[in-house]
Amino acid sequence: MEDKGWLTSERVVQDDKPNKKVYSLADAGREELKNWLSTPEADINDAMSVRSAFLMRVFFAGEISDEQAISMLRAFREKCLESLSSFNSVHEIIMDKGAAADNVDRKKYWEITAQYGKNHYQASLQWVENAISMLEGEK
Repeated sequence: MEDKGWLTSERVVQDDKPNKKVYSLADAGREELKNWLSTPEADINDAMSVRSAFLMRVFFAGEISDEQAISMLRAFREKCLESLSSFNSVHEIIMDKGAAADNVDRKKYWEITAQYGKNHYQASLQWVENAISMLEGEK
């Protein structure tokens, strides 16, 4: 994107941390971003997709023991719980970064996006709890 003139970068030398590269949106990049945001139709189908190698494993889990399947589902539950716990600080980060951004209204869209992720993991957690209960109830 930098080669296309959409971004500019600046190398920041730091004493206590590794050096970093800070990117800024160029005018041409802002126009390209606006064009991309104006045509979301192609991405909607992608957002609705539920392709998952893990769900494929669940689909075929009848080929293994219930204990193995429950173990797999419990591992998934742990990952859901870990992911949900990471959202605890997201709101504070958004508020801090949103206040520092040149357009404070952007933070509401950051919050909307974060809420999608949180809801996804909450729904996944509910699903896996139900699945584990179903399998354990059969015993």
